Amino acid sequence: MGFSKDNLSDPLFIIDDDPDEFVRFSLLKAEYKRMKMREEILANCVNLRGAAQLISKSQNYVKRLDQRGELLSLHTEDGKLFPLIQFDSNFTKGIVPGLKEIQEHLQLSFFGVYMWLTAELEMLYNDTPIDYLKKNKVKEVLELAEEHGYML
Repeated sequence: MGFSKDNLSDPLFIIDDDPDEFVRFSLLKAEYKRMKMREEILANCVNLRGAAQLISKSQNYVKRLDQRGELLSLHTEDGKLFPLIQFDSNFTKGIVPGLKEIQEHLQLSFFGVYMWLTAELEMLYNDTPIDYLKKNKVKEVLELAEEHGYML
């Protein structure tokens, strides 16, 4: 579609002319956002040793928590990485409660669970599930994870 007198009244007629261009731009934007999120996640993780130091426990203790599914961990060729968001010295184990159950309910990849935990959710009054867990509002978050798990 070229320029004509009819489409000069709509300065964005080109979007209608080539909807694939809009889709390509949207995909490019999503890819950029994914890469930024990837960088952010990796920058905010610690290795096994760092996790143990954060909670003042042994590396074996952290390994056991991870083996039981109580931690969110990312497998790498150099070992595991643990997102900082799950550590909180206000709790006995040094981690926020409920992570195992959340992962079981959602049945998502590491990235999916991380995104869910850090998303501002309307149902939590635009707060994030991880912030609710840190406020010890575990029941509310587990109910929401269970509900969302059914939808996924």
